[in-house]
Parts: sequence; structure tokens; C-alpha cells
Amino acid sequence: MTYFEDTGDSIPLPIEVVVKFLNSPEHGRAHAKDVRNFKVVKTEGLTITLSFERFRDGRWTPALSRLTTFPPYCFFVEELKGTYAGTRFVGIHRPAGKRTRVDIFGDVRSRVYSPAEAKRRLLRTLGDAHREDLAAIRAWRRKHR
Repeated sequence: MTYFEDTGDSIPLPIEVVVKFLNSPEHGRAHAKDVRNFKVVKTEGLTITLSFERFRDGRWTPALSRLTTFPPYCFFVEELKGTYAGTRFVGIHRPAGKRTRVDIFGDVRSRVYSPAEAKRRLLRTLGDAHREDLAAIRAWRRKHR
């Protein structure tokens, strides 16, 4: 496993607004560009297991993830199947005045990429997800004022 962190990003809204967005249907659709065919396989308390396809290297590949939320401040993701099986990370949302800080820490594994390449690709994916969330949350906020 290779340790990674992505810290210091923020969302320009208070945490209360961010939590409402994260619990809305619009949040899942924010990442539709490179993931598709989401299916909730299992729900158990605060944990859901999702199957989906992820677009990588010009093709769609199957994946399975388990997501546990600890509202409103924390979530834990474990990749169960796919290119990043064995990858685990935690995300923390913290109030920062009128903003919400987002920090992510974890270990990445890959059956396809070298440790350095897996880390680089995962950090890029997390950055893309953050930018997609920002655009989606702004649109959501305009609709729900």
C-alpha cells in the first residue's frame, strides 16, 4: 500500500449546506462523467456497497466500493473490486468559517499500476471529483435558495 493525502481543499459554503448537498440525489450525479451504472448492492446502517463502472484508459471497467458515512464530518471508502481493490481512505469535512475544508487520507493499491502511478492517478481522480462537486453544489445551491 502507498500512503497518500489530499489536504487543504475547500468548498465555498458552510458545512450545513455541504451536508445537505451530499445527502441529495444531485451529489451522485455530479460524478457521472467517468462513472456509470451505479447500483446499490447492500445497505447496512451507515454503510452502502455500490457497484458501478469507472472509465479508465479509454474503457469502462467494473468496480465495487463500500462507503461508510459518519455525518456530518467524515466518510470512509474501501475499494473492494476493480483497478484499485484494497484502496482505503477517509475524508473529513470541517467547518472553516463560511467555507468547508476537505481533507482526504489513505492508502492506495492497484493491480494494474505501479504504486507511484496509482497514487498519481487516484489524486487526479480525487481532484476531478472535487471540481465536479464544486460545480454541482453551486448549481444545486442556486436551485435551493
